[in-house]
Amino acid sequence: METHTPLADSPSARVIGLPRPAYEAVVAYLSTRPDATPEAPLFVTVSGQRMTHKVVIRAVRRAGERLGQRIHPHMFRHSYATELLERGADIRDIRDLLGHESVATTELYTHVSAARQRRVVQLLDPRPAVSTMS
Repeated sequence: METHTPLADSPSARVIGLPRPAYEAVVAYLSTRPDATPEAPLFVTVSGQRMTHKVVIRAVRRAGERLGQRIHPHMFRHSYATELLERGADIRDIRDLLGHESVATTELYTHVSAARQRRVVQLLDPRPAVSTMS
């Protein structure tokens, strides 16, 4: 896990963790931009301009269209939060990673699966789980 502090001068600046494959992908991408400085925008357009949120929205929408899906960049935040919760991360840690002030806001991002809900309810059952496999 590597860490990075985006927008260090921003009031909402925080250190973010990147799984090794993501970190390696960013390093590989940056190797294509030898003139990039630490102060330069991380992602740029073909013309070298800072990538705006509109460019990202358009690119994600087009990718979704190719897949026959309607997707939006914000869906990645929801999926990220839900996946972390599904893998057992504490909701407070997810809150910190997303930069939320309130756990209530983070809860809006997490979509608990039916399977997870069943596992939680089973925690209350004093009897051992019955296998349906023969």
